[in-house]
Amino acid sequence: ISFTTGDATGGAGGAISLSVGDGDTGAGAAVTVIAGKTTDDSTAGGALTLRAGIGDGSSGAVGGAVSIAGGVGAHTGGAVSVTSGVGTADDSGSMTIATANSGSSGESGNMTVRTGSATSGVSGGIAVSTGDSSDTSGGFSVLTGDASGGSAGDISFTTGDATGGAGGAISL
Repeated sequence: ISFTTGDATGGAGGAISLSVGDGDTGAGAAVTVIAGKTTDDSTAGGALTLRAGIGDGSSGAVGGAVSIAGGVGAHTGGAVSVTSGVGTADDSGSMTIATANSGSSGESGNMTVRTGSATSGVSGGIAVSTGDSSDTSGGFSVLTGDASGGSAGDISFTTGDATGGAGGAISL
């Protein structure tokens, strides 16, 4: 099945919208997109690609953004989970989260990993760890890139200030 909207020479190309209707009983209806399965021993299952559009103007064009967000909840918002695939006999899939290299001039994109603020209660924590193993567990590295024409980047650990208690500690 192929869904394609037409090109435009004097305006925007056609949009595609996929949505399900509202309901008033039970959970909201789901949207599921699954790539194809194969039983061929030498090939992979179908790929699933989600990519925003190219910004191809001659000056200052910007590629389209991709936004993935959990649903708004009257009490608790929806969770977002991104997990690599299980290998039922061997390895699980790898995961790479990275910004792209810069073009011929400019800088590569920044990356921010943070939890939201809390107006009452504790803001969310961040845990980064490798998995347990019956053999050797995975290592953990924090490093900055090499610099061929300037200074290499610093690594800094900073805890938050506290107005009604102790400031955060750092334990290495």
